Order: sequence, then structure tokens, then C-alpha cells
Amino acid sequence: MNTTPFTPIGVKATQALENGLAAAERTTDRVVEGADAALRATQRSAHNALGALSTSVDDLRHAVPATLQRAADGARRAGDSTVGYIRNEPVKSVLIAAAAGAVAVSLLAMFGRSRS
Repeated sequence: MNTTPFTPIGVKATQALENGLAAAERTTDRVVEGADAALRATQRSAHNALGALSTSVDDLRHAVPATLQRAADGARRAGDSTVGYIRNEPVKSVLIAAAAGAVAVSLLAMFGRSRS
């Protein structure tokens, strides 16, 4: 059987290689741990952002019907006050409507001529 004894240079090379591999393994472990920590932080941030967005959507969902109701109430009040004004001042109401119609017709005629 042919056995070759390791030379001191061979032993040192083997030790250097083993040390290099151990260092590479430690570095890889640190990189993996850092990536894992970054992933967990990103997941937490995404979860928090999603929670905040969900809360905002819920707030909006509750605010919109109330806002629409207030707008509808305001339109109803404006309509009621207009009807009340027409009942109380029918002559003025007709004159105002006629004046508004005359202005609208004049504007339409003016813009109609400028295009021709």
C-alpha cells in the first residue's frame, strides 16, 4: 500500500482551506440571518400598512353614507325653499326665470355665431 505522508505545506494548506470554509460558512449564516430579519421587518411593515389601509377604508365606508345624506338633505332644503319662494313671490319668480332664460339664449346665440 502506497501512503504518502502529508508535508508541512500540505497540512498548512488543508488547515487554511478548512479555516476559509468555516469563515465562508459563518459569513453565509450571517447573511441568511440578516435576510431573514429583513424579511420579517418587511412582513411587519406590510401588515401594519395593510391594517392602516383597512382602517381607512372602514372609516371612509362609514363617512360616505353620512356625507351623501347631508348632501341630499341640503338639496331637499334648497328645493323646499325654492318652492316656498315661488309660492310667496310668483310674479318675481316668473320674471327671474324669464331673465335667466334670456341670458341663456343670448349666451347660446353669441357662442353659436362665434363658431360659424
